Amino acid sequence: MSITHAVASAICLFSGLLQRWAEATEGTALVTDEKANLCAISKEPEEYPAYVTEILTSHQQAEIDAISRQLKYEIYIQKHETELVHKMISVLAAIQEKSKTALAAAAASITKLTMAVASGSLLRGRILEFLELLAETRQKSGAASGCLSQNVGSLINGKANLGACGQQTTLTSTLGKKKPTKIAAAVFTDLTSGTAGNTKVAEGTAKCGLFTTDNTNGVLDSAQTADGKTYLGGYIKLATNGACYSTVALNALSTSSIGTPPDFTAAWRDITAASTDPAAEKAAYTPIQATEVRASAAAKAAYKFAVLKDNRKYKKSVDNAIIEPLIAKDYPDSPEFENTWWKPVNTNSVSKLAYGGTDDGTEELTDSKDIDKLRKALSYYMALRIAEVSAKTKDLFDKLKTAQETTKVVTKTVKELCSEKADADTYMQDKNCKYDENIKEGPKCVLSEESKQAAEKAAIGANTNTNTTGRNSFVINKAPLFLPLLHI
Repeated sequence: MSITHAVASAICLFSGLLQRWAEATEGTALVTDEKANLCAISKEPEEYPAYVTEILTSHQQAEIDAISRQLKYEIYIQKHETELVHKMISVLAAIQEKSKTALAAAAASITKLTMAVASGSLLRGRILEFLELLAETRQKSGAASGCLSQNVGSLINGKANLGACGQQTTLTSTLGKKKPTKIAAAVFTDLTSGTAGNTKVAEGTAKCGLFTTDNTNGVLDSAQTADGKTYLGGYIKLATNGACYSTVALNALSTSSIGTPPDFTAAWRDITAASTDPAAEKAAYTPIQATEVRASAAAKAAYKFAVLKDNRKYKKSVDNAIIEPLIAKDYPDSPEFENTWWKPVNTNSVSKLAYGGTDDGTEELTDSKDIDKLRKALSYYMALRIAEVSAKTKDLFDKLKTAQETTKVVTKTVKELCSEKADADTYMQDKNCKYDENIKEGPKCVLSEESKQAAEKAAIGANTNTNTTGRNSFVINKAPLFLPLLHI
């Protein structure tokens, strides 16, 4: 218990003793300063949902900006095949490395912020209901008796005269609201003592039975109110068998919350936790900078694959000596960085068919942040790229098959070249052939030794002729194709 609260309680106790010795007194009205302090606290939860909505919306928009930019890069890369595009892959890799998803952190932040809104709203509701009850507890005619002080000489007559006290929740679409300051990181800044002053309508005039617990002037007619009566969950404590009250000091909650009213404590705890969360401030997407691309390990790995055409794993200790000078040249610090690496991506035009349109026109993507549309466009151009690659692959296999079939025909022709010769006069005219009289059955005309050696030599040369693309190789054995040309 704080010293001020102890003093206030002692005063109330002494007042109660005096009431036993003399005629019991009637209840005072709630002091003006206390009402002002409570209203100030109630107004902050009134605006808090709008503040939280703006904060969360800013984080959502930053995420939309990041995702839409990545999708535009991916669409552009799928649509084009240039050296600039190959280098653009490193920019995309750096963006993706920088824009790591924070869904788990976002979920935790949303939990804190919504809990703070809930706790603040509960406290606000309790304060407002209590003050409206006091304002409405008033004399039917005139303004002499009542329970809520306007100043020393007058009362607040009815909730319509309560003033700004958190009665109307601010629309969540309202911008520019600030985080709470009355419910601060350590304390309720205005609820600092056991008494809030003496600006009030005194008991003899106010006659407020809500603040009296004796059996004469209380709300239970001739019955005494049970001991320990409180308002606002324990914030306002009424005297035992008397007409006095005290309040709990809430200016040291960060040190101790023992014995404090739970609704105040919960609101302070939850709003403080939300206010210190990383998501408690407005967010905005920041475009990638050249220095970030140059420093990105993902960008360097992508550069090795896409630009240097080397699909071996990127190793910092081995590759940086080669890659870093090239990246420094390609991505310098320059005002033209955005124009070089973002403008063509952002102004890229896509077919309206890409996102379900009905005509064959095109549409520029400038400033488009429709994630669903961009995803459809990406899928469309990925499918076109796959179809293009498939067509090229099929064409390659068709040509290879044709070459293989041609090889078989030529090889058969070479064999027949000698075997079909009928007599010595015929084969003697062809240097590729010789007559073997030791053959008992079948043609006696076969390839000459000189022709065989020439073919073997051609085969050896062909086996070393390799067409290399990246790290994928294939060998075309051209030796059989040369046979008809030997010694002709």
